[in-house]
Amino acid sequence: MADTAEALVERVREANKGLLAEPKIPAGLGIDPMLMALAMELALKAWITLDQGSKIIREHNLSKLFNMLKPEQQEKIENDLRISCPWYNSSPLDPLGMDAASILDHHADAFVKWRYMHEMTHGSFSTSDMENVFESVLRLFRARYTSETLT
Repeated sequence: MADTAEALVERVREANKGLLAEPKIPAGLGIDPMLMALAMELALKAWITLDQGSKIIREHNLSKLFNMLKPEQQEKIENDLRISCPWYNSSPLDPLGMDAASILDHHADAFVKWRYMHEMTHGSFSTSDMENVFESVLRLFRARYTSETLT
């Protein structure tokens, strides 16, 4: 699952190369949010499966999936995001800051919303926010998975 998630994000990155040079609306508008949300879903499900066994998880809401992680795993992700992306930390200009939980809550139903974009009445998606959280989740998952398989 983690490899599939990483491949999806790489496809999004590859597809977006050179878009800033061309100021036209890309034909695949709406695909990136859907693929990024699916990648995040797979990464979270891989971690949950590693921790809790191979039960089938039928949840797609990213916020709910994040909350299925053990609290100590959630905190590891939050700490990693704070270290790797210090601009999310609270500051005098942004006293609340942002954390992984709030980013995933904002994008909780992105896979469904953007998959049926023609039905969406409103919505926003931050590829960079999702990518940053995804990188933290995947980095920590891979480190944990590698240490579990070696022992």
